Amino acid sequence: MTSSPFVSYAPNREDVVLRRALTGVVNGRYVEVGADGPIRGSVTYAFYEQGWSGIVQPHRGAVGKLRGARPRDLVVPASGRLDEVLDEAGWAGLDIHVLAIDAEAAEHGVLEAVDLTRWRPWILVVRHREELLENVVPGCGYEFCLFDGLSRFYVAAEKAEQFRPALSTPASPLDAYTLHSTRVAERERDEALAEMRRRDERQQAAILSWRAAALRAWATSAEGAQVQELRKQIDGHLNHVRHVDEQLAAMKRTLSWRVTRPLRRLKSVAHRRAPIR
Repeated sequence: MTSSPFVSYAPNREDVVLRRALTGVVNGRYVEVGADGPIRGSVTYAFYEQGWSGIVQPHRGAVGKLRGARPRDLVVPASGRLDEVLDEAGWAGLDIHVLAIDAEAAEHGVLEAVDLTRWRPWILVVRHREELLENVVPGCGYEFCLFDGLSRFYVAAEKAEQFRPALSTPASPLDAYTLHSTRVAERERDEALAEMRRRDERQQAAILSWRAAALRAWATSAEGAQVQELRKQIDGHLNHVRHVDEQLAAMKRTLSWRVTRPLRRLKSVAHRRAPIR
């Protein structure tokens, strides 16, 4: 169990206290009675993530969710005696590291349905505010260690010297953990920031595309204006040439031009016959 930081899913960070005590256990086993779901609010899911497995008796309606989300676990309805469930699972002689119970005020019934002198879970975590359990658990050879305001922690007498110090104080910042709710909030924040970045990129791309289109349109417009001006100048020159041709033709058609034609011819002949000096 070396992941850092440790992610706590339990309702009151009970898994943080358990991890402090059981940090050296690899591929441990747990029993959780009264789970509301596979992940959120589970005392054992953090250990499932670390490679542990176990038996889970969920509240009504949560069996399907647990089987889908935690395939390594044996998920059974909470109708049978826990002794029988453990026997059928073949757990006789195996270490049970944690027994977590949240039975909605029926914790006494659960404890009466398991022979704690036989199975000997190392640590009991019972969600119970009252001290009524003190009349049941100590008689089975368990020592009370901690009440965290929601759950009560007990350790088997034969393990008390080993685990009592680690189980005597609630979770604190020194345990180096993060809450599942915090991780979810951080993931949602990161997803929101990523979506904002994608939206900004789309907007920037749209602006660049619009700017490029505007520049192309401006260039096309400027080129068109220059072509139009050149065409206008050419048309002006052509009109001028046509006007001059029209004036020359009109002049040729005048009477004076026709009358002086013989004189222009004589002048042309005399010019050709004039001696060269």
